[in-house]
Amino acid sequence: MDFKWLNSKQKRISTPEERFVNDILTRVEKFLINELFVDEGSKVLLAVSGGIDSVVMLDIFSELSEKYNFQLSVAHYNHCLRGKNSDEDESFVKSISDNYSLKCYCAKGRVREYAKKNSLTIEQSARILRYLFLNRIASTKGSTFIATAHTLNDSAETLLFNLMRGSGLTGLSGIPPRRKLGKTLTIIRPLINLTKEEVIGYARYRNLSWREDETNTLLYYTRNKIRHTLIPLIKEQFNPSIIETLNRTARLISSADKLIQGQVERSIDNLIEIKNGNYINLKLPLLKTFDEFIQGELFHYILSKYFQIPFITQNIIQGLNNLIDSSVGNVFWINNQLHCIRDRNVLVFARVKDTRKVNLSIEKVGEFEINGKKLILKKLKKRNVRFSQDKNVEYFDYDLVPQNLIIRTWETGDSFVPLGMSGTVKVSDFLTNNKVSTVDRANVLVLTAKQEIIWVLGHRISNKFKITDKTEKILKADFKDIYKVNSAKKSKLR
Repeated sequence: MDFKWLNSKQKRISTPEERFVNDILTRVEKFLINELFVDEGSKVLLAVSGGIDSVVMLDIFSELSEKYNFQLSVAHYNHCLRGKNSDEDESFVKSISDNYSLKCYCAKGRVREYAKKNSLTIEQSARILRYLFLNRIASTKGSTFIATAHTLNDSAETLLFNLMRGSGLTGLSGIPPRRKLGKTLTIIRPLINLTKEEVIGYARYRNLSWREDETNTLLYYTRNKIRHTLIPLIKEQFNPSIIETLNRTARLISSADKLIQGQVERSIDNLIEIKNGNYINLKLPLLKTFDEFIQGELFHYILSKYFQIPFITQNIIQGLNNLIDSSVGNVFWINNQLHCIRDRNVLVFARVKDTRKVNLSIEKVGEFEINGKKLILKKLKKRNVRFSQDKNVEYFDYDLVPQNLIIRTWETGDSFVPLGMSGTVKVSDFLTNNKVSTVDRANVLVLTAKQEIIWVLGHRISNKFKITDKTEKILKADFKDIYKVNSAKKSKLR
């Protein structure tokens, strides 16, 4: 059918097929303009897999573009999960993009490898890599919107899928029609109000071609079981309108979720004590003032926003809730790259670092690099000593420090006599008393002479090696980031 965008002034719609197609176009048009806020002339990147849903979306945008002058382009991500069929899907999308005179951007991904490395399912891994690709292409090409072809059925399936996996409210809200990905980029689902039957009808009446993904029928995948077994059973024996019922429920949950998220966002800044790229400390006394449900929503917010965890199960939330009243030092592993530690007054969410143990033999004077830092040891005259509050700069009695030293990671059982004290203290107790977090203490180094600790770097020197009135020669130790050392040198050259 050679059907172009119609209105009552151009042509009278006569056949049922034409009325059906025009109704779909009108509904999607109103949804795009009035609810998704896609303005005339917008740059839209269409995510096209080659399946019936995305092909219908492509065709509808092509029709509406004649009226709204959308600047369209196509993106296809080859998951490389189905061998030759995956490559044929890619070729098909390139071909239909040419038919619509649209630029097509494609990429291939190693989904299985990513899933194994990050302890994810194949489905989760595919979704993450696909959206990373779409985001990159959209940002590079200046697109304002990314359009995906999710339908009303997809949203209902998502609610059931997340319910059975143990999701919070956000996961039970279905698929949002519109979601911000950044300041200038938004993901939209223009077909989210259409049922699968309506999409199939549109494709048939428009004589469209599409690719069938044979894995969509495999009951190995949970979502396919929901689609082909559970929902048909519910339709037949319980509720013929289950798709509409589930989506109505999802909208109600979404409204409640927005109210709760407002409370979470208002509370989060006061709750966070320390935040950087690798870890976040949550104040336990304040966290305990919240209801257990709100605590769970706070955990959900932190994991999704600051650590980009794609799906947070109820088991994860429960594990974190249990950690609140557990003993100091208990750990809950969220995945193989992120854990949460119960410290004294905080919960510490921390990325797992490569904590290779350090054991480096050095001499009393010289410059030595250790894990991106530099230890500078040099001999000074007593008059050149300049004490400061910088715990990374210390002074020792030169004659008390032996020629051969070792800088290493502290170990359980290590002890020393902290400056200003006369008794021996375990390094572990010293770090605890000085409120060094469980995460930070894993990276603490000590400077030793054989078995005796001279300095817990960045914290305290041993009282046995301090400067006294009898000291004649001074050993200065400066422990800095290599970047800061190099920057200081460049500044002196200027």
